[in-house]
Amino acid sequence: MNQATIPARIFGALLLSSLACLPAHAATVTAGGVEFTGSGFLTVAAGKVVGGDPETNILGYSAPLFVADYGQAGIYEKNQGWSLAPDSKLGLQGTAKFSPQFSVTTQAVVRGAHNGYTDLEWLYGSYRVNDKLTVQVGRKRLPLFYYSESQDVGLSMPWVRLPPQAYGWDIVNYNGANLLYQDQWGDWSSSAEFFFGDEKRHDNPYQRIYNGKHSKTNERWSNIVGGDLTISRDWFEARFSYVQSDWEYWGDAAQGKAKQQFYAAAFNADYDKWVVRTEFSYVNRRETFENDFAQLVAVGYRIGKWLPMATYANYNGNYIDNTAGFLNGDASEKHTTRALSLRYDLTASSDVKVQYDWWRDRSGPNGPVQGNPRLLSLSYDLVF
Repeated sequence: MNQATIPARIFGALLLSSLACLPAHAATVTAGGVEFTGSGFLTVAAGKVVGGDPETNILGYSAPLFVADYGQAGIYEKNQGWSLAPDSKLGLQGTAKFSPQFSVTTQAVVRGAHNGYTDLEWLYGSYRVNDKLTVQVGRKRLPLFYYSESQDVGLSMPWVRLPPQAYGWDIVNYNGANLLYQDQWGDWSSSAEFFFGDEKRHDNPYQRIYNGKHSKTNERWSNIVGGDLTISRDWFEARFSYVQSDWEYWGDAAQGKAKQQFYAAAFNADYDKWVVRTEFSYVNRRETFENDFAQLVAVGYRIGKWLPMATYANYNGNYIDNTAGFLNGDASEKHTTRALSLRYDLTASSDVKVQYDWWRDRSGPNGPVQGNPRLLSLSYDLVF
């Protein structure tokens, strides 16, 4: 038995056995004047690399390999066969409401990609100033993209996983404070947020994808400042966001620091039976001579409880020659994924999905290589 598959099998067995003891719905209990509400989510996903170029070993990974989750280093490798680890997870969250104005929320997630270790994703206090304005302090998701806040909740998305080209970033949380403002502008509903903070990841799993499976690299985003705006009306929703920070990394393979700016926009529609998801982002890291562009376009059509969908996601990471001042194609990272997915809603709180992905690598000769993998995956999602 390959040792790499042992944690995945153990984790899969734990997830499957946990189904029997999950509650049917979120529970609310009041004690000592405090109202406690608990809920959770589960994804049991299995995937297998079923084809690709005959690469053998890339930075300690068996290729062709499919990077399913950059932020957590969830990777399907050719020699694993079927694997439960990269996309499976179990999350629990709870809120303690001390008064109509003040509450504390926490969320913990157990991941197959981390061999069953638990990550604290949320721990923040909320104070409701009035019907429109809320102040929050603590640990939260970094709202870079449309699905950032719900990225672990499989039921919230039409795919088995978020398209990695559009959601492949190294920091997914921050510690700080934010102001949340919600209002109604005529026929439009709106939500705006301003936030600041920082985050440090020791032995960041994201960096292993680029520096080696057994490498260790620490990373810090400091002086994070950003904002986002979401507006919606009837069947249409649009979201715009901007984030900037200081960026620093150090470890076995490399070290560096720079300033960075993130710009993102999403335009989504649920019109009659049609489902459309689009997202576009640009990242400016010019101090390290890097520019990154990502695009996501997905179209689906509901047929009763079924949702078939076709998805295209693209990532272009270019490095600028710091002497000549032009884009250096030799060191570029460029790849696309085309996916066909099918979702079936079992109930209002559960679904099953099947998905087939084609990864096409277009990187320069000195850029990262995955071996053009093709991935077949299945999943079961539940919220409770």
